[in-house]
Amino acid sequence: MSQFIVDRALCTKCGLCLGDCVAHIITRDDNGYPFISEEKEQNCLKCQHCLAVCPVGAVSVSGKSPENSQQLSDIKIPDLSQMKDLVRSRRSIRHYKNENVDPLLLKDILTVLASAPTGVNAMELTFNVIDDKDIMQRLKDKVVDLFIEADKDGRIEPISPRFHMLASYPREIISAELFRNAPHTLIV
Repeated sequence: MSQFIVDRALCTKCGLCLGDCVAHIITRDDNGYPFISEEKEQNCLKCQHCLAVCPVGAVSVSGKSPENSQQLSDIKIPDLSQMKDLVRSRRSIRHYKNENVDPLLLKDILTVLASAPTGVNAMELTFNVIDDKDIMQRLKDKVVDLFIEADKDGRIEPISPRFHMLASYPREIISAELFRNAPHTLIV
């Protein structure tokens, strides 16, 4: 169920939600207000475009409401030049501090990741976080064991000679190369 709700006290009947509905299921009722018929509700993609484009915050859908959503006008979207600078300045992190990351920072990052777009807004991603250095060390040890075992069994792709060579190094170097001493990991 899409739970498409229109606050008639706010709705101006502008039709933006109708025009932006990629499933083309929003129509007008007898009074000109947008609505989704019961037989078309199952076709809702739950993309929430109708909520996002409503200029007066009259649309709620799939349990999401305007008062609990960030307004598009509040977002400072980078222009092309800023995006190019961001992409061109991106670097891999190869050195981490040997300390746990602040749990509030991790929570903030996960909250942002939960907003990442997915196909038809399926939101079927699961984020698994190892947020403790000691547990992370056990994972690293296990992965290194599996890596060495995979090399011995010939399961390291021959097209990856660097990894095959890495398997002959001491365990600490293998771990440092694979994990860069990261204190945590996020598995999606």
